[in-house]
Amino acid sequence: ASLVVRQQGRGTFVRDPSAQDLAHRYESIRSNDGSRLIPQFGETSIAIAEANAYECDWLKLKPGTNVRRITQLRMSDEKPYMLEMASLPLDLFPKVPEAGYTITGAAWESGVLLGKAEERVHLDTANETVAAKLGLSPGAKVLKLDRVVHSIDGRPAEWRVAHCCMGDLHYLASLGSF
Repeated sequence: ASLVVRQQGRGTFVRDPSAQDLAHRYESIRSNDGSRLIPQFGETSIAIAEANAYECDWLKLKPGTNVRRITQLRMSDEKPYMLEMASLPLDLFPKVPEAGYTITGAAWESGVLLGKAEERVHLDTANETVAAKLGLSPGAKVLKLDRVVHSIDGRPAEWRVAHCCMGDLHYLASLGSF
């Protein structure tokens, strides 16, 4: 993501990280008509804990480092469609919004500039916890999103694993530069 934007005949401007196009750049779930899905947020838990081996690996942390763990249910029309579990380095994110977690909201709260992200997408089966939260039978097929978002200087800022019941939704991948 560029920090400056050039507009022909107008000049060069610093990009506002809170602008709508940037605020939603890590959100890829869309309604089937292609419109951006504005989620409702269900139960959310936020805890601080010592990073486990997976968090140390994905976030490039030393053992003993603390992380902020967020588990949240996202809904559309009051129906759950995503259970997400995110881990953030505590030193990078001393504050996050109390409800309605998004990485861009957390970055705004803590003054972190976000850069590139990598997301692995594959079909998975819902375990008992995921199935119960999404209103599915255990073993039902779900879309699994495994993402790492980096800060502008390349440091891993968020590792998120989300399980999605897509129903009448779809995942949109935007490729190339705009």
